[in-house]
Amino acid sequence: MSASNLDTQWTPQELDAYFKRYGVAVPAEQLEHVVGLSNAAVQLGQRIVRMPSKFEEPASIFCLPLIQAKRNA
Repeated sequence: MSASNLDTQWTPQELDAYFKRYGVAVPAEQLEHVVGLSNAAVQLGQRIVRMPSKFEEPASIFCLPLIQAKRNA
């Protein structure tokens, strides 16, 4: 998955290559679990609303979708 194409999902082959690059051996059943977690993390990260300019707001201030929904309830 390239940084310019974040709407695609990680594949087991891509994650396995990433792990091998850093010398980490991950069993196949754990690799499938990591694939699911990594895709969920990418989807959540894409939902975080960010300011259009980094000068408008500190980078540490985000409005997470779950927190925002709770505030509006």
